[in-house]
This record gives sequence, C-alpha cells and structure tokens, in this order.
Amino acid sequence: MSVVAVAVDPLAKNGLANLNTTSLVLASLVMLMACYIIAFRHRKHYDAKELLREFGWFSLFFTVGALVLQLKIILIIGLLLAGLIVTALRSNHYFYQR
Repeated sequence: MSVVAVAVDPLAKNGLANLNTTSLVLASLVMLMACYIIAFRHRKHYDAKELLREFGWFSLFFTVGALVLQLKIILIIGLLLAGLIVTALRSNHYFYQR
C-alpha cells in the first residue's frame, strides 16, 4: 500500500494572488501623477468643487483604463480613494503655502 501526498496550493484559486503586478504598478503611477497634476492646476484658486469635478472626470477615465488593464474592482476603488486623499493633501499644501 502506497500513500501519495498531494500538495494543494491554497492561493491557486485566489484572484488577487494571480494578479499582474505590472498593471497595478502602472495604474498606481498614473494615479499618483494625476493627483499631483490636478492639485498643481488648482493651486492658485482653492475651489473644492472644481477640484472634485476634475478628479471625478479623471476617475471615470481611470476606471475604464484600469478595467482594460484587467485590474480587480476592489483595487480600482482603493486606488481612487488613495488618489483622492493624495489630491486633498497636496491641494491643502498649496493652499496653506500662500
């Protein structure tokens, strides 16, 4: 009688474990650059409504691009929230710098 040990990979069925990290890094860099650009464009006049409107339009195009890169929805939402925080902090930096 022989015993055969079968190794089961617990991460084989996990979608985040099989993620293409190149697309995640690319999306993160695009998000970071866009946040800095949006905050820099609104540095002279601090109007949160215009800043959020521009970030909203960017978010729409970013979501479509990230879906084309086959990123998971939860990662797109996380990147958008992180981008919103970075944009708010950078915009606040420019506002109090005057």
